[in-house]
Amino acid sequence: MSTAKQKLIDGEFFGFIRDIGVEVEHIRQSFQEIAEKNLIVDPTVREIEVKAATTRATAIYEKNQEAVTQLLDDARKLCREHVQVADWWGDEVTRIENEWQRAELELKPVKSCTKAVVTLQTVANTDKWYHSIIYRCAELTVPDRVDQHLQTIPPGQELDFHANFREAVPNEEHRVKLLKFMQDHPNCLWGVVNVDTGKILSLPRGVLRRIRTYVWVGLWLAACIGLAYELPRLGKDWNINSWPIKEVSEGLPLFGVYLFALAGAIGHIFLDVVKQFRQGTVFRTVSDVLSWVHVNELNILISIGTIFLASIVVYSSMNSVTLYFALLAGYSADSIVDTWLQRFEKSVVEQTEGLTKMVFK
Repeated sequence: MSTAKQKLIDGEFFGFIRDIGVEVEHIRQSFQEIAEKNLIVDPTVREIEVKAATTRATAIYEKNQEAVTQLLDDARKLCREHVQVADWWGDEVTRIENEWQRAELELKPVKSCTKAVVTLQTVANTDKWYHSIIYRCAELTVPDRVDQHLQTIPPGQELDFHANFREAVPNEEHRVKLLKFMQDHPNCLWGVVNVDTGKILSLPRGVLRRIRTYVWVGLWLAACIGLAYELPRLGKDWNINSWPIKEVSEGLPLFGVYLFALAGAIGHIFLDVVKQFRQGTVFRTVSDVLSWVHVNELNILISIGTIFLASIVVYSSMNSVTLYFALLAGYSADSIVDTWLQRFEKSVVEQTEGLTKMVFK
């Protein structure tokens, strides 16, 4: 069988499964109205309201029940006609069928029930089967839908799984379970799953796009290293006496400061990676680390520039920069640059105010 034809068959099968989940969730919501009536304090009113809600829910159930039964028959038919579908997902169809039958058996007392307490207990018992069916349907179909969402956002951007799939998977514990499932099966989507935050980071698709990440990072890094090498020489080469970045006779040159600052920053990142690797939260394989590079493409480019700026600040502020201070500058580059930017902004404001007074005095 051709790949294109198999995709059509798979798409048809997943369409049936997805619709089963939607129909079952509709039934579940209709019966939840019965549970809500249990909050009524007055027992007589509660009994009347529960019976009325039961009548409405039963009418909805009878219509959707036919749809679910037909969809299950369609999915089972595909399993019978196509060996590959049966081999891959036939057992899941059987489990969904079994749980649907259990839910139907639980609901039989509802139609003839005369006591609200019995009805509410029946609905509570049924709800667990509905949630289980919805989860099974989601496990088969949601990863594909997540990947469709990831195609619409740029690499590195986050997809909030809980916000986007709360309707498809209403149970929060099941959403977390589904996140863990996708994390354990990373090849099912182009993204990096963070179970703790419920966010999925989009990965670049295709080999060329991934190579472009390394090219951009490499070119930007080479440019910063080249600037670090040339900047102290510009004042001398161009005879600029007031050039702020001068060559030093002692300590590391700016080029050396930047290289060791980069080493300090890489050490900082390495420690974070080791911590997360041990915790098993994000980094669990080498491919996870490579994926991290792609999803943090912009952050890496900004960090290379930030470390370069921090190196200039440290180099210009100290008479002699040692290897230790260069490593420390890279390790805490963000703090150094933030402090420098605050002082720079304050200085610019003061000088601007002074210039304004001189011009308009």
